[in-house]
Amino acid sequence: MTVQSFLRTLREQYVLVAVTVLIGVAAAGAVFAVQPASYTASTSLYVSAQAGREDAQQAYLGAQLSAERVRSYTNLITGSRVLGGAAQALGSGESVEDLRQRVSATSPTDSVLIEVSATDSTPERAAQLADAVAAAGAGVVSDLERPTDPGAAALITLRVVQPADVPTEPSSLSLPAMLAIGLILGAGAGILLALARRAVDTRVTSDAELVAATRSPVIGRVLADPGAEQHPLVVNHASSGREAEAYRQLRTNIQFIDVDNPRKVVVVTSAMPGDGKTTTVANLAIALGRAGSRVLLVDADMRLPRVASLFGLDNSVGLTRVISGQVPFDRAVQSWNGGVIDVLTSGPVPPNPSELLASASMRATIAHARDRYDMVLIDSPPVLSLSDTTVLAGTVDGAILVCRAKKTTRRQAESAAEALRLVGLAPFGSVLNRVDPAKSEVYGKYHRYHADGSAAAASTDSADGPSRAVTAPARAADTSRIQQPSGRPPGQPQPPGSGGPQPWPRRLDPDHRPDHRPDHR
Repeated sequence: MTVQSFLRTLREQYVLVAVTVLIGVAAAGAVFAVQPASYTASTSLYVSAQAGREDAQQAYLGAQLSAERVRSYTNLITGSRVLGGAAQALGSGESVEDLRQRVSATSPTDSVLIEVSATDSTPERAAQLADAVAAAGAGVVSDLERPTDPGAAALITLRVVQPADVPTEPSSLSLPAMLAIGLILGAGAGILLALARRAVDTRVTSDAELVAATRSPVIGRVLADPGAEQHPLVVNHASSGREAEAYRQLRTNIQFIDVDNPRKVVVVTSAMPGDGKTTTVANLAIALGRAGSRVLLVDADMRLPRVASLFGLDNSVGLTRVISGQVPFDRAVQSWNGGVIDVLTSGPVPPNPSELLASASMRATIAHARDRYDMVLIDSPPVLSLSDTTVLAGTVDGAILVCRAKKTTRRQAESAAEALRLVGLAPFGSVLNRVDPAKSEVYGKYHRYHADGSAAAASTDSADGPSRAVTAPARAADTSRIQQPSGRPPGQPQPPGSGGPQPWPRRLDPDHRPDHRPDHR
């Protein structure tokens, strides 16, 4: 794991880390409040050998004997005999096991001193306990080392060097120290949980993960919009918002991703249903149309068509009718919102969608649309669910793979890209959809940039009419540069019966629609 991925994981899981830190600090505070303060008192015992000082050899042997006895006496101090005697001397009635938890004896290396420490809830009792243990230890050693000859002196004696001082400061941790420990432990536990959660979570959450899975650049990042269910066409409904700006950025990236080999017919698909491909391609089509391009949106998702309902168009006449030869192409195409884009809905659901999409009639239909439009966008079924998208490989110029953040797994994105790649339709770009705005640094800066309203006024193509920054003459100047097959300015239809290709498909006449619905403008 790189440093960037580690920091990204912490940023994504900051709530989990914060909760564990709070739990750790709260637990430390609770322990400090419940656990009483403790005091530790210490005293020292000196181990000496009764050897003649006039004989150097005997003095040396006595020192060696003392050093050998220290280790044994250290263990003896915490034994039942010594602690029992101390408890009896104090008259506290405490058990040996309770005292053993509060008394310790240590001896420094190469030393004949034994340090006895005792802990209690009050400083006076701690000092009394240390002195009682030291006295009991000296008495036990005296009994053990008493010679058999009543008149002879003991070879080894244990003497108290100095009585224990009454401690003035508690030996237990202070509140700041306890809180610091709780903070450190809570942060460590939170980080470990965040890393473990990230390890088992295989959903795509970042551009880097999507690039690694699809082996294609991320050409668009669309924010999660709470109002997308009510108004999915954000480019038309809220054209000055940051969600609409994301689709305009996607439009720009597509136009400049390969200027020498522009892609006119692009299929937009996803790995699994629910990733947002239809909403993405619909808003992308509107963004292209508002920039002056002639755009045709084709709904090739014949099994679950949504384009007609999304735009409020008639779906009784559409792609299936055109492919089957029942309706001419020109009469099936519907204009939306006064000619911003043209839409070819899916039409009635056929029993054999894959066969229709793979037919020569479908290829001829797309070729016909290619000659008449600057951009043809095809909404196709999810790659991993159906094979309908892969049969379009020889018909289109490229594919865009839409993946939903925190839903599409890395394996699904990788499998979808590989499936497209196997049929020669490797995605030239991917879109990360429904990105959490709170975890997007780029869009956070965008929001601050537009907060004062001045930058919002500089938006190049936010909407039609007064709110749009690009004026009508400017747009007319842009569109006039687009070559028309008939040599007329854009937007001027070819008279009926004049022959030759028409630059704009005619809208379906209301008299010929099955439900006689008026044109949607």
